[in-house]
Amino acid sequence: TVAQISEFSLILAALGMKLGHLDGNVVSLITGVGIITITVSSYLVLYSEKVFGKISKHLSIFEKKAKKEESAYDFEFRKPIILIGAHRVGRNIAVHLNKEDLLIIDFDPNIVGEMKRRGYAVLFGDIVDEEIADKSNLESSRLVICTSPDFEDNMRILSRIKSVRKNKPKVIVRAENELDAKDFYKEGADYVIIPHLTSGQYIGKTIAVDGELKILEQLKKKDLKLI
Repeated sequence: TVAQISEFSLILAALGMKLGHLDGNVVSLITGVGIITITVSSYLVLYSEKVFGKISKHLSIFEKKAKKEESAYDFEFRKPIILIGAHRVGRNIAVHLNKEDLLIIDFDPNIVGEMKRRGYAVLFGDIVDEEIADKSNLESSRLVICTSPDFEDNMRILSRIKSVRKNKPKVIVRAENELDAKDFYKEGADYVIIPHLTSGQYIGKTIAVDGELKILEQLKKKDLKLI
């Protein structure tokens, strides 16, 4: 975000030329640099995640060689189920799964701390980070669930899973609307969570299997524990 020179530098250059401190060639150079850097940096900011994903491996030369403190990056996980995002939807999914089979990935330190206290295996970081994806052994899992509504994040996960040739894990992602859901299905998603559709189906099936509606009291008690 600070790659470009500011427009104010052009004003200073013009003032410098007016006072005779700079000649026309220098002002032209400053103007050219300004136009190029302002234009290029706009696209770098807009597509920063994609750019970083392409060049991140080459940036390791800038990392400190000193031994780092022990962190989540020092461990590798091999869990059959990977849950990406444990806030709201993710947390409600996690409570119904076996802790021994589940790895949670989240970049919110508060959620990470809470889920660790509950006894879950947790990896702190963003799944779009190549190192996090490698440490989680994403491709070797049986099921990957992403509760993030971010379109680009979900497409990257689907693209990575799509490249797996053997024993490809099932993938569940979340969409904010029907158009995104269709794109996810085209990219290979096994199921897409659309909150208003999924919740409606759940309530509909619940009512259908219990004509006397006694199950509503059970659901109420469970929900109150999670709220």
